Amino acid sequence: MPDKTSYSFTSDFVGRVNNISLAPSSSNSLAPLYEAITNSIQSIEEKFGRDNIAKGEISIEVIRSGDELNIPVEFIVKDNGIGFTQQNMKSFRTSDSRYKIEKGGKGVGRFLWLKVFEKIHIESTHSDDSLESVSFDFVLDESNQIRNLEIGSPGKQTGTTVHLGPFRPEYAAHCPRKAKTIRNKIIGHFISYFVNMHAPRIVFFDTNTADDLLDTFSEVVSTDKEYSFRVDVDSETKEFSLHAFLLPRDFSDDEKGYNALFYGANHRTVERYELDQALGMRRIEGSSVFFGFIESSYLDQIVNQERTHLGWSPEVFDTIHRTAIDLIKEFLAEPIKRIRELQAETVLNIRNEHLRFLSIAGDPEGFAETLPLFIQTQEDVYLELSRSSLRQYNRKKRQFVDAKDKKLPDFDEKAAEYTKELKEESISSLAEYMLKRKLILDVFEERLK
Repeated sequence: MPDKTSYSFTSDFVGRVNNISLAPSSSNSLAPLYEAITNSIQSIEEKFGRDNIAKGEISIEVIRSGDELNIPVEFIVKDNGIGFTQQNMKSFRTSDSRYKIEKGGKGVGRFLWLKVFEKIHIESTHSDDSLESVSFDFVLDESNQIRNLEIGSPGKQTGTTVHLGPFRPEYAAHCPRKAKTIRNKIIGHFISYFVNMHAPRIVFFDTNTADDLLDTFSEVVSTDKEYSFRVDVDSETKEFSLHAFLLPRDFSDDEKGYNALFYGANHRTVERYELDQALGMRRIEGSSVFFGFIESSYLDQIVNQERTHLGWSPEVFDTIHRTAIDLIKEFLAEPIKRIRELQAETVLNIRNEHLRFLSIAGDPEGFAETLPLFIQTQEDVYLELSRSSLRQYNRKKRQFVDAKDKKLPDFDEKAAEYTKELKEESISSLAEYMLKRKLILDVFEERLK
């Protein structure tokens, strides 16, 4: 053994990539694309400055199979940023580089490329001293991961083109097929840039499609508002920002039009939660869905290296999430009010025609407040009235039987309540009988005519 007093660690490149935690899914299949777009945004900021980021341009092109399946097989991301400078190339070649740590960089983004794609090809022009171009292939192998390196004639301006593809089979099977879905997922992932109106020009190209993402997002947002709130985490007060807005239902990023809340770190979405159950409704005003985006320096600190998970405890998440949902309901106060008015009107109409529900819907507005917000059709409201009637009857009967069988001291009270329930139900049923009998007579008179 050599006579040394210290050693340096070496890196197993293939092992490092294999250890990346990225299960095949519709979102994870696009994770390398998000990394490439992030690199482009940061390269543009480095060239023009954050205040002049609008001077930057990014194009995202989807390359499809060209057969009858016409599935996405590759992506090309091109920008007019600073390019692969010597410092950027050094960082690229350094595992877990800390070069972009101040921007939230984890130093593992390019490993995601090789986790999902068979090969990466990069072409870039930079201007360390003078314009110089470089191109190479980036592959997963034990050695010589950068291949076919060429230093060529410079282009007309700085910038980088990253060619991602083809997919590895296990991820190809999960990649979204529709151009609109891919586009919406990109917007959802970088929604912080769009809600803050602080992004380069990003154009999405697919078959016969060319969408400026910021313009597309700006045109469809119907209502938006920003909220600030604080939550105590481990005896410290953390500040959060909630961006709330409404979008057309078909602009949702999941093809189903769910309401959603996104949690982000370093201006990028990390976790996504559907809100239909929490809000009690699937759509807003008939054709819109709610999107919210929460960001905080606290979330920047607890995001994992793959940007797929936030390392908070369940208790902390529950506190933040409940606070956010309360603010979202405040944001949706007017649509919720209109839904309650519609529910109350429907309850009143059904009750007036089916008087058996008079005993439980004497106050239509009060009963409407007990309904989930997605219960809006006449049939659904009728079913809820029927369920409530049966539950109320069974509850009174059960309380009476329990008091009788167990010889409880409040037997007389429970007996009176049960008797009252029976009387009210009988009166309501009699009233409906009289109403329906009158309707029968009205029909009979019409037939006599």
